[in-house]
Amino acid sequence: MQLNNGNTYTIPVTLGDHKSYPIYIGNDTYSQLGSTIKQLSVGQKLMIVTHPEIQGLYGELIADRCEKEGFKVSVVTIPPGEDHKNMATVSQLLDKMIDYQFERRDTIVALGGGVIGDTAGFAASI
Repeated sequence: MQLNNGNTYTIPVTLGDHKSYPIYIGNDTYSQLGSTIKQLSVGQKLMIVTHPEIQGLYGELIADRCEKEGFKVSVVTIPPGEDHKNMATVSQLLDKMIDYQFERRDTIVALGGGVIGDTAGFAASI
């Protein structure tokens, strides 16, 4: 674990060639998300997957910061709860990715806990 600017820790996850990634933990990391993603040299489209309560708290701020970094941002909300971690929800996310003409280098941001992360991560992987 590495301490960055006094507020943020970086935990490197090393899984082998081209499968490593950092995890950032700290205060106010969401306001730096756009510039952090931009450093990864990804595509220009970004989809934030979240649930309505978190969208209300942080969604607009994160979308705004990402747009200021040049990303074309879309937001998709899914209801919270384990009963929404299913193929129907994944199918909805895939439909949105098709609607937004997502390509391999574009980015999905899971803004939320387990159900959001699991569902968005699975949709991104396929």
